[in-house]
Amino acid sequence: VLFRSNNLNSSSNIQLTCTVGTTYDVGLNQGTTSGGTTTTRKMKAANGSDTLNYKLFQNSSRSINWGNSPGSDTKSGTSSGTNETITVYGAVLSGQVIDNDTYSDVITVTVTY
Repeated sequence: VLFRSNNLNSSSNIQLTCTVGTTYDVGLNQGTTSGGTTTTRKMKAANGSDTLNYKLFQNSSRSINWGNSPGSDTKSGTSSGTNETITVYGAVLSGQVIDNDTYSDVITVTVTY
């Protein structure tokens, strides 16, 4: 059984290329694990029924939630016409008691322009 007393933070990148001047919104869905929402997502254990709560954010201070409703909780921008790197900041929430296992989820990225 594992228990963390602090959040486990990480980040990943999305690569996006649009025509110069195109405005866009990048949304992230709730994931494929049952019970997940765009506010609190869940990873499922590979060898059991445990789930692990985590959150995705638009900023490095992890204070702006990243959801899937354009104009509300998505990341907006205007394309420079070149390959753009958009960083997603994640946090596995502290205080969860889970079995030692591999946990995963699949997030769909939606670009609205």
